[in-house]
Order: sequence, then C-alpha cells, then structure tokens
Amino acid sequence: MTEVSRADRALRAPAFTWPRDDTMRVPYQVYTDPELYALEQQRLFRGPTWNFLCLEAEIPNSGDYKATHVGDAPVVVVRKMDGGISAVLNRCAHKGAVLCYRPRGNIQEFNCVYHNWVYNLEGKLQAVAFRRGVGGKGGVGADFDQSQHNLEPLRVTTYRGLVFGTFSNLTPSFRDYLGDELLKCVDRVFIKSVKVLGYHSQVLPNNWKLYAENNKDSYHASLLHVFHNTFGVVRANMGDGCIGGFVQRAAKVDPSAETIMPMGGRGIEPSEGSRVTEAAVRGFWKGWRECMGL
Repeated sequence: MTEVSRADRALRAPAFTWPRDDTMRVPYQVYTDPELYALEQQRLFRGPTWNFLCLEAEIPNSGDYKATHVGDAPVVVVRKMDGGISAVLNRCAHKGAVLCYRPRGNIQEFNCVYHNWVYNLEGKLQAVAFRRGVGGKGGVGADFDQSQHNLEPLRVTTYRGLVFGTFSNLTPSFRDYLGDELLKCVDRVFIKSVKVLGYHSQVLPNNWKLYAENNKDSYHASLLHVFHNTFGVVRANMGDGCIGGFVQRAAKVDPSAETIMPMGGRGIEPSEGSRVTEAAVRGFWKGWRECMGL
C-alpha cells in the first residue's frame, strides 16, 4: 500500500460548496475546516514535498541543532559528527515527549528528559532506562526490538546552503521537484555564503494558506510596501509576474550610475533620483551581475 493510499483511507476531503467552477472564489471553510487542515498536514507537509528546514550556516559545528516545524510537526535538524546533516521528528518514540525544547543548541545525543531514552544524532535508539528492571522486577519484555523504536526520520538534502527535508519516500529529487526555472531563482539569491546575524520572529495566528498566498501576491506589494514604490521593485504595470513565490522584476539597471530605473509606463512611479548609495549593497549587485554573466 502506498503512502498516498494510506492517507486516503485515514482522511477524506470534506465537501464544500464552491461559488464558481474556477478558482477565482474560494469558500471560507477552506481556511477554517479542521478536517481539511488535518488532510493538508498529511497530504502536503507529510506528503511527497520538500520543506525548508534551516540554513547550513545555522548548524556549522558537529552537534549543532535547530528546532523547527514541517507543518505542525515539530522537527529538529542536527549536524552529525561526520559533518553530515540529519533531521528527525522532535518527539520521543516512547511517549512523544519533546526532545529538544530549546530553539537551538549543541548536543552529543538526543536524550528524552521524561524517561531517559537515548538516541544518536541519526535518531537510532541507543539505550532505555531500566531496560532490565530494578531488583529483578520490571523492565521491557524479551520481545522488545530496540531497532524498531527509532525517531521518525526525514530525508534531507541541501542546495546552496539551504537544508530541505521530506517525510515521504515518494518525493522526487530536489532538482526534479523544483525544476530549472525555480532553481535559477534560488541561484540568483544565494550567490554567496551567508552568515547568521540574529533572529526575528513573528507569530501569525492564521491558517498557513493565508501566508503562503501573501508571499505570492505581488498585487498588494505595490500598494502597501513603500520600499517597493520608492525603488520600483514591484509595480502594478510591470510586464512580469510571480513564479513559485519569486517576483520576476522587469527593471533595467545602469551599471555605471548604480541607479535602479524601473520600466516606463503609467502607474506608481519611484521617487525621483532614487539611488542605491550603500557600498555593501552595490557590491552585492555587482556580484550578482558577475554570477549571472551580465
């Protein structure tokens, strides 16, 4: 039985009344129905998809870890002693207690504080407290197979310093999954190694689809975000679009003046004489041009 068919047996999509036959009108239940949310967690986040986990720069040393989520499943990503990277469900296989309850740190092994089950950095169970009992009483049964009680693993891959994970064995290779067009967008951004300077988080109490839609909605950017208006980064009359969450900009650049000159036409115009004057930003732009062969 495949992973998809198991999910189909466990969860079924609830029936909604759609206002139209296309996708231009969506019923509110899509964002509020708990059965659909559970199905999304199974089909999407735990299905054949690659999910961003962290930056390699966040776990540079052996034993460094970062706690994150794939959907609503807690996950911990760790740098192994051999330099490789593993990711496991951040829940003890015994009672489901959280293993790494701090957002980041350094460990030699996973140790559950609840009943002291110990796992190596690949999630393999190494030791069980009181396995033989105490004073000849208790302990696990003779049929206990330690190899069957490991942490749930994720397949892990890296690309340009980004770490991705998937719960499914059906997920295609990362390059095939993302495709050449989106890989070029990633290449355009991650042209140099990155350094973590700090963290800033916002907790948004809403359905995950609302934020996903916001990232792909360049329509609001030209109206809401003043930076885009000032420098012409996103404009309503630009002859491009949004591909896979990446805004495709049709801006012309004068390399000698280092001035951003958006395409002409009616609409919101950038501030007259807007210039990029910060040397570090100009250096990055030159590096991008060199990388792209421009």
